[in-house]
Amino acid sequence: MRDAKEITRLLNSDEGYLKIYLGDGFDLSDVRDYLNQKLNRVYVCEIDKKIAGVFIAQFWKNYIHSHLIFVDKNYQGIGIGRALMNFRDNLAMKNGKFLIESFVEEDNLKMQKILKGRDYAKGKKYICFYKKLK
Repeated sequence: MRDAKEITRLLNSDEGYLKIYLGDGFDLSDVRDYLNQKLNRVYVCEIDKKIAGVFIAQFWKNYIHSHLIFVDKNYQGIGIGRALMNFRDNLAMKNGKFLIESFVEEDNLKMQKILKGRDYAKGKKYICFYKKLK
């Protein structure tokens, strides 16, 4: 919870994908609410006491639904994303989970390539619908 402000800042640092859906981005109160729910878990990677990356997931009885792995643009390309994914995979095995589920946008070819390279199988295709309310 002590990192909620910094996590919110990090998530809002991407001018692209997230703001398409959220407009102004994540709200601090939403991040705090998310952190307070027992099903949800948030892990951060710190470098020099700054949050360089975050892994957000829901831990269900038999599987993990990985919401996102996000790396600060100032720290990309040095293995933080890989380290967070390794941490996620090891955490799943340690907690007896038999599946890690990760949804990826159809045009996010970079993440699809990363997951395939880590032996993730492509699942069924779903279509996301959303509606912005005025």
